[in-house]
Amino acid sequence: MDHSGCPTPYEDGFAPEIEPPSSLDEIEVEERLAETLSSVYGIERERIALTSGAQNANFLFLSSYLGPKDCAIVENPTYMPIRSITESVCKVETLERIASNDFKPKMTEIDRLLKKGAKVIALTNLHNPSAASLSDPELKGILEAADEKGTMVLCDEIYRMMQYTTPSSPVCALGDNGVSVSGLTKLYGLGDLRVGWLAGPEEICRKVDLLRLYSIYRLPTRSAAIAIEALKKREWFRERMLRLASVNVKILREWLEEEHRVRCRLPDGGLMVLLSLPKGVDDLRLGEVLMDQFSTSVCPGRYFGIENHIRVTFSCSARDLRKGLENISAAIDSFA
Repeated sequence: MDHSGCPTPYEDGFAPEIEPPSSLDEIEVEERLAETLSSVYGIERERIALTSGAQNANFLFLSSYLGPKDCAIVENPTYMPIRSITESVCKVETLERIASNDFKPKMTEIDRLLKKGAKVIALTNLHNPSAASLSDPELKGILEAADEKGTMVLCDEIYRMMQYTTPSSPVCALGDNGVSVSGLTKLYGLGDLRVGWLAGPEEICRKVDLLRLYSIYRLPTRSAAIAIEALKKREWFRERMLRLASVNVKILREWLEEEHRVRCRLPDGGLMVLLSLPKGVDDLRLGEVLMDQFSTSVCPGRYFGIENHIRVTFSCSARDLRKGLENISAAIDSFA
C-alpha cells in the first residue's frame, strides 16, 4: 500500500493505436503533445514545456529559476524530492501544513515568510501526503500575496485531477505568477512513459525547454504519442479512478470505525490517506514490521517531513486493501 497512482490502464481497455516508432518524427510528435496540452489548459502553446515526468519538471524549474543567493518557501509535509531539490539550489523557509488546519497553509504564515524575500513558493495540490485540496479562492489568495512580492508559485498538481469533486483550477490559469506541474503517473497510471510537463509564463517555459533539451534531449516518440491519446481520454481515466476510490474509501471508513488507535483526515481525492499513529508507535519501525512480518508496504511519514504518521495508499484491489488494513492493526498490536 505504497503506490499512490492508478493501476496501469491497458487491461481496462486503454489500447491506443500508435504508428511504429520508426515512422514517428520526434519533433513533430512533441509539438503535437504540446499543442494538446495547450488545449487542455486553455493557454498558449508557448506556455507549455515538456519534461521527462513531473519530478523532472520540478527539478528543471527550480534549478533554472533559483540560485545560491535566493530563498524559497517549501511546504511541510511534502513530497520530499521537492524540498531536497530546492535545498540543493538555495536557502529554504518552511511553510507548515498542519492537521489542525486541515493541512491547509495559513495566509498569515505565508505573509510572514514572504517578507523574507522568497523568490518561489512550492506547494502540492492535492497535498502530498494528506490529499487535502486547495480551492480556487485559496489558491488565488496565495497567488495574489506572492505576486505583491514578485514571487512565483510552483504547484505540483500531479494529483489535482483526482479530486473527488470538481477539481481546483491549475495555478497557471489563476495568476500570471502561477507555475503548474503535472504528468501521466498518478491519474493515468502511465508512469512508465516518463512524460510530464510544466505550464506557466512563456519565459520560464522557454528556459525549462532549453534545459531539458540540453540534459535529456527529446522525449521517446512512442511515449509522447501515447500521451496524446491518454490526454484525449482524460475523462475516461478520471471516471476510472473515481470508481476505484468509491469502493476503497468505503472500506477505509469501515476500518477507521473499528480501529480507534489511528486518526486521519479523510482525503479530498486521490488514492491515499495520511494516518496519525498511536503514541509510542514509530512510523519507520512500524513500516519495517509491516514489511518484514506482514509483507505489507506503507510510506513512513518522516519521508514527507512528518513523523509518527504513515501514508497509506489504496490503489490496490478491495481484497488487498482489507487485508492490508488488517495487517496495520496487527502490526500496531506488536507495539503494545
